[in-house]
Amino acid sequence: MLPVDIIGWFGTIFMFAGSIVNIKKHTGCWPLWILGGTGLIIQAAMLGTWNVMTLQLMYMPLNIWGWLQWRNDDEDSRT
Repeated sequence: MLPVDIIGWFGTIFMFAGSIVNIKKHTGCWPLWILGGTGLIIQAAMLGTWNVMTLQLMYMPLNIWGWLQWRNDDEDSRT
């Protein structure tokens, strides 16, 4: 298996795990999605699949925004 495939599989596994953790409503989904997305961005850049890279680059700020929003919502619910 080529290194580019390994990177892609790790990205896929992290993204899938993030979805499972999200279903459990745990904030751990956000770092998993960010790690997975980063892996898929690296793989897409290595392969020149710019549409995949663009999609993941568009998701990355949404993942960060979602993580911050969940943190803010958690803090608001404690007060």
